[in-house]
Amino acid sequence: MTAYIAGPISGMLDNNRARFEAARRLVASRGYMPIVPLDYTREIVAQYGRCPALVWMLAMLATRPLLLDADVVYLLPDWVSSRGTCDEWRRATEAGIPLIEITEDELEGVYA
Repeated sequence: MTAYIAGPISGMLDNNRARFEAARRLVASRGYMPIVPLDYTREIVAQYGRCPALVWMLAMLATRPLLLDADVVYLLPDWVSSRGTCDEWRRATEAGIPLIEITEDELEGVYA
């Protein structure tokens, strides 16, 4: 079973990588195959990194199929501050995909 991990990326220090990696470990420990959007957007950032709005749009389009094919969506604690994650939440809700909010305490338990 797969779990898409959603959370803020744009404007975050190192694209929020540390929190996504902690969430990856948490989700894997629960028996899911984690899907981290950062893993699928490196080429977009490398090619269009000078235009953040284009990177955002292309990244959302590139990861949408991954989101909609997931068995469950895990949301990072600060997901409501992210326009992209709010869009992912809406799409997952419309598709009937279960959503699970990760707490700060859960993330702290798996930080390396």
